[in-house]
Amino acid sequence: AMAIQARDRELVVGTFGRAIWIADIAPFEQMSAPMFEQPSHLFDVKAGTLFKTRYAYGATIEELNGDMFFRAENPPYGTNITYYLRENAGPEVTLTIKNKSGNTVRSLKGPGAAGLHRVVWDLKRQDKVTDEEATRAGVETLSERDALAWVQPGDYTVTLDFGAGSLKTEVKVLKERQGVKRVDVRK
Repeated sequence: AMAIQARDRELVVGTFGRAIWIADIAPFEQMSAPMFEQPSHLFDVKAGTLFKTRYAYGATIEELNGDMFFRAENPPYGTNITYYLRENAGPEVTLTIKNKSGNTVRSLKGPGAAGLHRVVWDLKRQDKVTDEEATRAGVETLSERDALAWVQPGDYTVTLDFGAGSLKTEVKVLKERQGVKRVDVRK
């Protein structure tokens, strides 16, 4: 069975007891013959939502879940940056993410070959979390340490730099559960 989830612009495909796949189809909305005639195109980037990933294994309290739960590969954490190059732009291109103040928070590399490409930004800043920073923050689990590397919720600019030029688009980073009303079920 296949269905399009309109809100998130994703295709959901389910088989009879075997698997479920979810594919981001948002870039298809912007594809057209004139777009493919352009030297390049940077597609709109869907908002990324910050959320903690719970690790099932490790040396922390998080490993107490055991291994009896169904596990499958999850989609990559973050948001997809999709771009098109009509011609080869060299071995790779650079994607630079800047905050509202214009400061670079992350630099990513992507394929420079002609065609459609997708690079995942994991919503983390460029520098790694140090042991000193983790100790100062009092984090005890892998997911808490991972969350220290997140950028702040807000608006960011993505710039695609390739051999012949550059393109820009915007991306929003949302807080976990933004817009979700909490309900007290004890009443």
